[in-house]
Amino acid sequence: MRVKDIASSQNPWFKEVKNLLEKNRFRKKQGRFTVEGLKEIELALKAGFSLQSIAYTDSNSNIGVLDLPDDVEYVRLSAILWNELCVRGEVNNALGVFENKEILGIPQAVKSIVIVEKVEKPGNLGAIIRTADAAGIGEIWLCDAQVDPFHPQVIRNSLGTVFHVPIRSFTFEECLKRIEDLQLRVYTTFMDDALEMYEADFNVDCALVLGTEHEGVDERWRKIGVNIKIPMTGNIDSLNVSVAGAVLMYEVLRQRRNKA
Repeated sequence: MRVKDIASSQNPWFKEVKNLLEKNRFRKKQGRFTVEGLKEIELALKAGFSLQSIAYTDSNSNIGVLDLPDDVEYVRLSAILWNELCVRGEVNNALGVFENKEILGIPQAVKSIVIVEKVEKPGNLGAIIRTADAAGIGEIWLCDAQVDPFHPQVIRNSLGTVFHVPIRSFTFEECLKRIEDLQLRVYTTFMDDALEMYEADFNVDCALVLGTEHEGVDERWRKIGVNIKIPMTGNIDSLNVSVAGAVLMYEVLRQRRNKA
C-alpha cells in the first residue's frame, strides 16, 4: 500500500478533514463525513458506505484488523495532527473519510417511525439512533433538524448504528404529508392529558414524536394523533429525551413481540 505522510496543518487533506469534522454545511456540500473508531469504520463499510481515505498514527492504530478496499488512500499523521482530529485515547484507533449515500428503509410488516423534533444535542440524537437500531425501529425522521446525523458526536454516541438506521430530514409540513401518505397513527408525548404508554396500541403503523430537550413537543403537534406519557412515580416529571425515547421504543417492541 502507498502511504501519504502528513505533518503540516497547512496540508490540503488535513484542512479539508478538519472542516468535515467541524462544519455541518461543509459536510453536506462535499457529500462526505468522517468516522473515528475501528468498530464504527467497520459498521460504515458493512453498510456499504464508500471509504475514500483512512488516517492513523504509528503510536495509536491497528488498522490491519479492518478489511479495507484496495483503492483506499492511507494517511499517516504526526502525533500533533492526530490529536487535533481525534478525541479518543484508545490504543487501537483510526479516522476514515467516507462518501455519503442514502440508507434504504427497513422492510416492516407494521411500520414504526420515530420523529425527533428540533433535537439540539448531537449526543442525544446518537443515543436515540442507537436505541432505534436495537429496538428495530424502521426509520427516524428529523423534523426541522438542528443537528446533522453525520456530526462526529452523533456517530460516536450511536456507536456506528447511524449507518444502518434510515434517517430522513423533513420540515414539519413534510412530516405531516408523509404521515398522511403512510396512514400512520401518531403518538405525541406532551406531559398533560395523556394515556399511559401501556394503554396505547402500538400494533399499528405508527410514529412516536419526541420533543426538544428543554421544551418538549411543540404545540403544533397538540391536536395530531394520540397523546401518551411514561409513568412517573418519583420526584421528577420528565426524562432526558434519549431515555424517554428508549422507554417508548422498547414498549413498541414489547407489544409487537407479545402479539406475535
